Amino acid sequence: MVEVFRSTEREVARPAGAWAPSLAARLGGIRAWMARGERASLCPTLVIGGGPLAEECARLVRDGAAAGLAFVGLVASAGEAAPPGLEALGGPHDLPRICAAHEVGLIVVAAGERRGSLPLEALLESQIAGVRIEEGWAFHERVTGRVFLPALRPSHVLFSGHRTRAALAAKRVIDVVVAAVGLVLALPLLVLAAIAIKLDSAGPVFYAQVRTGARGATFSIKKLRTMRDGAEEAGAVWATAGDPRVTRVGAFLRRTRIDEIPQLWNVIGGEMSLVGPRPERPCFVTELTRQIPLYRQRLVVKPGVTGLAQVRFRYGASVEDARMKLAWDLGYVRRWSLGMDLGILLATVKVVLRGGGR
Repeated sequence: MVEVFRSTEREVARPAGAWAPSLAARLGGIRAWMARGERASLCPTLVIGGGPLAEECARLVRDGAAAGLAFVGLVASAGEAAPPGLEALGGPHDLPRICAAHEVGLIVVAAGERRGSLPLEALLESQIAGVRIEEGWAFHERVTGRVFLPALRPSHVLFSGHRTRAALAAKRVIDVVVAAVGLVLALPLLVLAAIAIKLDSAGPVFYAQVRTGARGATFSIKKLRTMRDGAEEAGAVWATAGDPRVTRVGAFLRRTRIDEIPQLWNVIGGEMSLVGPRPERPCFVTELTRQIPLYRQRLVVKPGVTGLAQVRFRYGASVEDARMKLAWDLGYVRRWSLGMDLGILLATVKVVLRGGGR
């Protein structure tokens, strides 16, 4: 006890300037200890493959997008070279050795070519030993929320989703109740918007447009007019940033998404849902179906006033944008739940408050 007091006296007796190095050293030691503990708690993860999917999965783990995982390295599958910037730890025959050396806890199988290229026996033995095995496309979707289109197969969409009758009935009840209440509460706002539209430019307050809904059925969508009257007399074209056809009031209505409010009538009528893929015009659906594989699979659910693609991606203005949004839409179709709908609605509120509409 006496020694403790003497030690304390020596610490107190130190000059003021002498405290800084000691404190910095101790804080550095604490940080190093915490970093070692954090690394120890991460799951060592190995990626098998050499194509674009393997590269993307490796990037997700290496960059920390996949929480709780530590990137061990890549095992190149037979017939595939390691992606640029990634060095393979070995080939398929080296899998048992690599797993043992790095105490691998998760193997992500992202090989582009499967026939005869996967070390099935080694994978089965690893699974028995407690290593988790996950498909690359499923891993990518779980981490990012969107599908990896180049690796997507029709069966991935065909056999996905657990849309029970009870869950769909609950979604419909929520749609009708929220849409009805929303229309009542938004009535004063709609009146003000109507006045502003009439004062800003000639033409009607509302406009109707044919869109493609669930199972390819067409319906008439209702929106507040945001473009000058007759803007599409020459035919349908993609909307772009700073579109000259958009009026001054229309630009504000689009930023705040107030122009979307009349679509709640479509929700009550059953043609739309509060949450779902964006309803596109039939001419665009035909064009995109021809250019993008599996594009029509987004039509297995009702279109929505808002959706996962709308809150995660910018307003689409090209075929490539539509391809990116399809990745989000099919991610929604595959993993839909009432909880997901709630999360998307909350994210939409944040977008509206930030004025992040197109």
